Amino acid sequence: MLALTPGQSKYSSWLKAKTNTPATFIIGGLCGLVIGYIVFSSDLALAPTKDNEDLASQNKATTNFSASPSAVAKQSGFRTSLNNQLPGSVVFVKHVEMEESGWLAVHIDQNGAFGPIILGASYFKMGSDDNVIISLLKRTEDGNNYWLVEHADNGDHIFDSRSDLPRRAKNGNMEAIKFSVVAASSRGD
Repeated sequence: MLALTPGQSKYSSWLKAKTNTPATFIIGGLCGLVIGYIVFSSDLALAPTKDNEDLASQNKATTNFSASPSAVAKQSGFRTSLNNQLPGSVVFVKHVEMEESGWLAVHIDQNGAFGPIILGASYFKMGSDDNVIISLLKRTEDGNNYWLVEHADNGDHIFDSRSDLPRRAKNGNMEAIKFSVVAASSRGD
């Protein structure tokens, strides 16, 4: 029988005896690691909010990447470049140069032009960045073409395709480049 002090129940004594073991701390630590892994390795893109101070820094790649060695997609007047991509939930952009802060959005190709379906978008401040990542809400697929399109921001720093419209260059062309998605086995690597 347990000796109890005033105000103490038999369950509080049992709980105290059982929670002072090293196994409790090990199990708690493992649970924390699993929860942290699930939260920080999620494929879901987080929507930007007005509270985000430096949205562009969230898009910075932390490692170098080597996408397909195929031709670099560039368009005269568009100062952003990327290689053809591997299928996946992100697009790696080699260089971004924005004359004004705004969005880079990944559109699905529709009959050789960018269509209305957008897989993901990231906000960039005016200036240039190298090796950035755009997270997608839907994965790109092998054999398909996509477009990286520059969009203006309406000032709220929240992407809305109805009000954050594609930008045109001074020559009147859309600020967009087409790229392909090719699986590594298709490229002969």
